[in-house]
Amino acid sequence: MKKIIFVLLLAVVVVVGGSLVWSITNLFSGESNAAVNEVKSFNGNSIAEIDASTDVGDITIEESADDEIHVELKGDLSRDEAGDLKFGVEDDDGTLHVTVSHDNEVSSIFSLFSFGSKFAGDVNLEIQLPKKEFDSIRLASNVGDIEVNEAAGPLDIETEVGEIRVTADTIVEDIAIHSNVGDVEFKVNEVPANVTIDLRTDVGDASTEQVNGMQRASGREVMQELGEGGPTLKIATQVGEIDVKQQ
Repeated sequence: MKKIIFVLLLAVVVVVGGSLVWSITNLFSGESNAAVNEVKSFNGNSIAEIDASTDVGDITIEESADDEIHVELKGDLSRDEAGDLKFGVEDDDGTLHVTVSHDNEVSSIFSLFSFGSKFAGDVNLEIQLPKKEFDSIRLASNVGDIEVNEAAGPLDIETEVGEIRVTADTIVEDIAIHSNVGDVEFKVNEVPANVTIDLRTDVGDASTEQVNGMQRASGREVMQELGEGGPTLKIATQVGEIDVKQQ
């Protein structure tokens, strides 16, 4: 426990120190911002898998208004940051690969600690998916929140630093969610008759609430099972709260 507390205190010192240095730098630079807005669309019927990753920035999954997949990158960055930002979208034999990366690694790191820089908070990758079940949906972010609304299919979601929020109609396929530092919230409309819920956190609290057929449970490790042979919802964090509830 003492080791964990020491690591957390050290992280706070690094964050505060980095924030001061980077904010002072931006304050005197006088650099103007540049809006980023890029949109690409693909035929939803030809895509079976989604694989999206970002270095720094949020990821949002929404339902598309038509049968196409719409990928939009938007943000408000300094001109240097906008120039360093790389946005790639590629259809690779039915798998849609989406990447957002930042060439300047030093600037990327300091942007985590910045109150003045808008890089971390104001970059959002939004993917609109048609209402169908995909073979797999993989989402990863180094620094940034991930929000999924009504996506269908097996989910694999991971973030190093950031919150994860998922809303699902039901649980049909296996779902794996992992955050090193950040809370995870999972809301489901209908719980299937057969399902396993496996929640684990090193520092924090995991809980299930108002889930049909299951008693409320909380602790660092929560394992609950309904029926047999159903899908598994597995959520793990190193530092962060986990909350699973039925809407």
